Amino acid sequence: MVKKELIKELLKSTHRKEINEMIEYLEEEGYFESPASLKHHGNYSGGLADHSYNLLTLFSNMVDKYCYTEIKRESIIICSLLHDLCKVGSYNKDGTYSRNHPEGHSTLSIQRIEMFIKLTDQERNIIMFHMGYYGSREFSDQGEYNITELSKSNNYDSITKLFYWCDDICSTYIDKKKE
Repeated sequence: MVKKELIKELLKSTHRKEINEMIEYLEEEGYFESPASLKHHGNYSGGLADHSYNLLTLFSNMVDKYCYTEIKRESIIICSLLHDLCKVGSYNKDGTYSRNHPEGHSTLSIQRIEMFIKLTDQERNIIMFHMGYYGSREFSDQGEYNITELSKSNNYDSITKLFYWCDDICSTYIDKKKE
C-alpha cells in the first residue's frame, strides 16, 4: 500500500494541528478501502484514495503550470485528498448505498474534516464548490448550493473553478472504472 503511506505522509507535511488524529480517523473509518462511487469512477475498493491522489497530482500540476500563487501547497494537499470525505462509509460491499449515504455531499465532507482540522476560507470554498455545476443540480435539494452561489464563488476565487475542472477531468478521463 505505497499510496496509503504516501497519502499519510502528504497529509503530515501540511503540519496542521490535529492532522495525526485526522489520519487515524481516515484509517479507522475506511478511507483507504472506500470506493469513489458505485457505478462510475473508482468503483472499487481503494478507489477513493486513488481518485483523491489523482486529483492531487493533476491539480498541483495545473497550479504550477499556470503559476497560481494565491494557494498554498498545504491547501492543495488538504483539498485534493479530503474533498470527498463524505464518501467514506457510504457504500456497502454489495454495491448498494449504506444508510450513511452522503446527503449534503460537500457540506458533510467539510463537517468531517473540521472535526479534526480547521479549514481556511479558501479551502472551505474549494471543497464546498468542488462539484461545480453538478453540485448545484444534483444536490440542491440537500442543502448544497445553487447556481448563483457557484457563480459568485467562481468570480471570487478562480482557483475554485480550476479545482472542480480538475476533479471532473479525473472523474471522467483519468480514474479507472471496474466493469
